[in-house]
Amino acid sequence: MSNRTWGCFDCRKTVRRDSFIEETPICPDCGVTCIYIGYQIPIPPRRDQKAWSELREQLRSEAMLRQEVARIRGVKGRHALEHEITRIEAMSENPGRQALLTQLRKQLAYIKARN
Repeated sequence: MSNRTWGCFDCRKTVRRDSFIEETPICPDCGVTCIYIGYQIPIPPRRDQKAWSELREQLRSEAMLRQEVARIRGVKGRHALEHEITRIEAMSENPGRQALLTQLRKQLAYIKARN
């Protein structure tokens, strides 16, 4: 069983919770929803406001990087599906071709609807 660290950047206070707990902890001081900091991340002392600001910026930049990587993966996946559809459309007719095209087009529509 391992604990994860959550933090309130306004109060500069941390809360440790079991990793299996689904709900987001609330700051015991101000009642604001805590932000997930991670596992084995060094937590600065409460009095070190600059270090807390740096930690907040680090977490923001990491989150933005994860979002960008997910966006790029989504675009690559969509392009791969479009390429596969074009490749299969160029093939001669056979019994399974139309069913496969229908399935791939549904997957592509699902991906486009999510974005």
